[in-house]
Amino acid sequence: MSEAAVEHERLGRGVIKKSRHKGYEVFIEFENGVSRWLRFDEIHFVRDAHPESEFAVSDLVSHRAFGVGQIVSIAPVEGDWNITINFYRQGRKVLRYGYAKLTKYEGDPPQIDAPGESEQKDDSRFQARRIIEALRLGIVPYDCVDGFTFGRKSEVTKLRKWLDDQITSSMIILGEYGTGKTHLLQHLYSTALAAGFAVCFVSMDPNENPFYKPKRVYHRLVQSFRYRDPVDGQLKRFREFVRTVLNRGYLTDHRYFSNLHGNENQRLWEWIEGSQAIARPHEWIDERIVTDTELPALYDYSSAANIYCNLISALGWAAKSALGLRGLLLLFDEAETVSMSYYGYQDARAINFIRSLLRSAENREELLGLPMGSHLEYCKVGIGKEVPFIYRAETNLKLVFAFTTLDWNTNHWGSDSQHRVQELSNSERLDLTSLREQDLRDTVRRICQLYCDAYLGWNLDEDVLEKIEDMLSKTSSSRKLVKCTVEMLDLLRLGTLETVEMLDLFRLGTLENE
Repeated sequence: MSEAAVEHERLGRGVIKKSRHKGYEVFIEFENGVSRWLRFDEIHFVRDAHPESEFAVSDLVSHRAFGVGQIVSIAPVEGDWNITINFYRQGRKVLRYGYAKLTKYEGDPPQIDAPGESEQKDDSRFQARRIIEALRLGIVPYDCVDGFTFGRKSEVTKLRKWLDDQITSSMIILGEYGTGKTHLLQHLYSTALAAGFAVCFVSMDPNENPFYKPKRVYHRLVQSFRYRDPVDGQLKRFREFVRTVLNRGYLTDHRYFSNLHGNENQRLWEWIEGSQAIARPHEWIDERIVTDTELPALYDYSSAANIYCNLISALGWAAKSALGLRGLLLLFDEAETVSMSYYGYQDARAINFIRSLLRSAENREELLGLPMGSHLEYCKVGIGKEVPFIYRAETNLKLVFAFTTLDWNTNHWGSDSQHRVQELSNSERLDLTSLREQDLRDTVRRICQLYCDAYLGWNLDEDVLEKIEDMLSKTSSSRKLVKCTVEMLDLLRLGTLETVEMLDLFRLGTLENE
């Protein structure tokens, strides 16, 4: 690799010796004797950077997928070169020279749209690309979910009625993997935000945030906390919510949230968000750890359900009392992981936390007092034994759990059976089945149309589109359908699949492995 000559505004000329962070930073030895790491966008090249001088800064190049663009910078990285190109249609991208297969563009630069038209097209293309990138993961952005909900009219209607129901506080969505539970939860997420709810969404993970670890679950809920401010209509997060509530004089008597009033200490906010494994925030002072012992502890014990139900119920109460929202909606995806425990005590504590949440949403009177009278497992350490499950009635909580099965919830004793979480049997229930073939075809066609919008200049022939519809509409998993559609379109656009007949090979290699 040759050494690239560069120039810096203050440090003058120098030579790149090495790079890191995929070429984002480069180490430069300057002519004045100074050597240091700099961001590649702080320098510019003063001669051709590639050994054979094939490309130079400001050259026009062509890429088979992104079209025509102008080279902005060239930086060495890991035995190759990162070439930053400003494409006329696709925007700025950083490509690896060895894989990009660039060719010099000899014609005139492409025509640029008028300013207003260009901005409108760019915004439309950005939104389309944003959705496509989410679809690669098998999900749809919550604010675009309406345009991708096919064949679920009755289910959506039932969810909206339940959202308006002030009596029933919990719902179960039951369906096999791939039937669209996550999609429906995202639809409810979007609907609830528009209807004036604060919303939290958490995908349960038996390793990262299992039900038997209440603090981890609470932390994930706080991370996803969103609401639309009734004053300015902006989408806001947990910290803005707490600041506003405290500034209006609410939660000032809460044993945890009251400590945030007028305090912008970063460690304190991380503590209330449950992001620390320790019970209280600490810092290094004079080479020793100092803990703020005046703060009440946020324990990471599996028995601490009362502490985190208290925090969650306070958020639900404040949402309506302080901000005029309708309440707090908690969405739990993949909740069947409740049964994935290694030890018996973990299973029991997971069940206990679910019961605690459901009973808190029901505003059980026995949860307002000391936790010893709650008939639930609670934290018996330090301040934990004094924290009630509910801060104040009404909690204004609504809960949705998405399960693949409820077999775990039944204990069989001979001819008798008993529900482990009785409250779930009182919840609304929504059973999901696989979509009809026509609904799947509509989904595929919508994704293809959006893909063409995301990649301007690339179109899909109608016969190829019909072939894709015929092929993918046979799969039973809606998530598999979405991911495979985007993957197939990528292969067609990049030239990996060149004929309609080759689509059959894609089916043999992908779909039949469901």
